[in-house]
Amino acid sequence: MTKLLLVSKDNQSGQPLQQALEQDGYDVVITHRGGEGLRLATAALPDLILLDMAMSVVNGWQIIKVLKKASATEQIPVIAMANPTIDGQRLLQAGFETYVRKPVSFRNLSLSIRSLLSAPVANDDRLPNVQIAAPISLIKKTLCSQQQSEHTRVVYIDAAPEREQAGVEIIQRAGYSCVRIPDALQDLSQLLDLMPQLIFIDLAPPVGNSYELCSQIRRISQFAATPLIVVTDNDSIVDQVRARLAGASGFISKPFKTRHILQMLMKHLSCVQDMT
Repeated sequence: MTKLLLVSKDNQSGQPLQQALEQDGYDVVITHRGGEGLRLATAALPDLILLDMAMSVVNGWQIIKVLKKASATEQIPVIAMANPTIDGQRLLQAGFETYVRKPVSFRNLSLSIRSLLSAPVANDDRLPNVQIAAPISLIKKTLCSQQQSEHTRVVYIDAAPEREQAGVEIIQRAGYSCVRIPDALQDLSQLLDLMPQLIFIDLAPPVGNSYELCSQIRRISQFAATPLIVVTDNDSIVDQVRARLAGASGFISKPFKTRHILQMLMKHLSCVQDMT
């Protein structure tokens, strides 16, 4: 049975949620203290953690920081339950895989849990009968129309076609249309034909050419505001600064985690910016 850890600020809000989750077939461990939540996360090793940001003494920001730094818990997906006043991007940047707004809709929360656990969704009256392909994909497809999803085009520029396509596969499994193309430095017309809404540039030797490509794309008026994400094997401060100077909107270092790419998709493609 799938085990969930529910860290809730009080019994009044936590007990109804615990009961609903148990009725949905989950084994739920609950606590109303942040410090105890950290202990249980390590001792119980749940499949997923639900964390109320309004915890007292040890708050949600402190808890997620510890969870994502500890080797025993860094891979456990964590969902934030947050007030509407908390910025969603700040939650994602802190390490949460996703978030739900208070007052918590159980339907939205259930969709988020099932998506992050990559589990099949039951054929009932509350949830659509679909198979989850990757974290976030169900949430995205639920909140964005199918037509909008199909026309969201992402380009992944990679000059080394023999390399693994992990980044492209993550993007496609999340439900986005993604085209992988070789280094476009000599043929920017291909990008103009595709007119992507988001561009990943996977740096490859000679790295200088990749930064030049980033600069050239940014100078094209049609791409002046298009998000450009640099993907690199080196995460040094020098490389990050160099990427910014070349016009990059973001930076991902390898080996990347799935959630890093998903967070970039959520941040820069408007239809999934706020999963309320």
